[in-house]
Amino acid sequence: KSDGKESGSSKDGLSVSISQPTDGATVSNDVTVAASISSNKQIKQLKIIVDGIEKKDMYGNRNSVSETINLADGDHEIKVWAKDENDQTVEKSIRVKVAAPTPKP
Repeated sequence: KSDGKESGSSKDGLSVSISQPTDGATVSNDVTVAASISSNKQIKQLKIIVDGIEKKDMYGNRNSVSETINLADGDHEIKVWAKDENDQTVEKSIRVKVAAPTPKP
């Protein structure tokens, strides 16, 4: 379940959309986080935050991110955070479950 930050948009047209993984998905330990950012201004910083811990911090004008991160088994919150050149920020959060693969007999 999302934490209420579904919209992922601010008042100046700054928005974040997470395309991978989907909210509520069960994923493997190595998960690719893919997101797009739209804004009327240049984006100057992006972060991927997992369970409140910063995993990736990227600077420079970019409108998308695709990064693979390693997660332990269990439930996790993944947040993509963006800041534009006017220091407006926006974030979007999703929840995923990491389940170890079932061993083959």
